Amino acid sequence: MADCLCDAYGETNDFTRKGGVLHAEILLPPNAPPEYADRQTLWNAVEKVEKNKKAQLAYSFDIALQNELSTEENIALARCFVQENFVSRGMIADLVVHEPDKENGIPNPHFHVLTTMRPLNPDGTWGNKQRREYVLDEI
Repeated sequence: MADCLCDAYGETNDFTRKGGVLHAEILLPPNAPPEYADRQTLWNAVEKVEKNKKAQLAYSFDIALQNELSTEENIALARCFVQENFVSRGMIADLVVHEPDKENGIPNPHFHVLTTMRPLNPDGTWGNKQRREYVLDEI
């Protein structure tokens, strides 16, 4: 992973020393502008659309992978999961597959996903954040 300049703060985040990165990619729905395939462009656009400086910018997920699968199989599994559960529903997903140094001799393959909070409109512009409704069980 490369350096990423954050326009909102005027600082560069250095991800080049992040160890154990096996694969990184941005998965886009069909209506997303192609320039969002670039991580820096995508996350700067996300920051730019938010008006509140304390706004939540993304959902974050960390998901374990299988030790029994090869690296290629785990990457394909992660990509398929993200495509099916997020991108097919119109979300942009930033996927990174890791296998950091083994702790106690046990491998720990996993992936991280950041998805945008705002949906994309059919024309590729940012939509409004969705409000959550919590439906509680009756007592």
